[in-house]
Amino acid sequence: FRSTAYFDCNTRRLSQDSVVLAYIVQFIVTCTATLIIEGLVLILFGFNIKQNWKPFLLINVFTQLMFTASVFKVMYTSGVIAALLTYVPFELLILAVEATLFSKYLVQHSKQRRIAYAITANIISFVLGIMAMIRF
Repeated sequence: FRSTAYFDCNTRRLSQDSVVLAYIVQFIVTCTATLIIEGLVLILFGFNIKQNWKPFLLINVFTQLMFTASVFKVMYTSGVIAALLTYVPFELLILAVEATLFSKYLVQHSKQRRIAYAITANIISFVLGIMAMIRF
């Protein structure tokens, strides 16, 4: 949700950093943070990382790509306010997708525990993400 514009007084030209580069950097930052936060929650729920790393990684990268593409498309076409208004609905969609996929593809523990993990991990990463946006 941040951008920088540059104005060259000599040439009277206005320029901006690449939007694509900004999206890529944003994806890398948010995906990395999500993997760390949700990975810690996975461990706290008693799941073995060695047995679950592949579905954990693939599901989270998939949902982060889906989230980033959706929210930034809205932001690019309709503005920051529209993007902020779609943030929570997209998070809820991701929570449902991850709960479904984790309940199917994580190994160990019951289906209910897998779903509880997905809900808990998403709530924690959502709250921390909101706190980070407010702070920065």
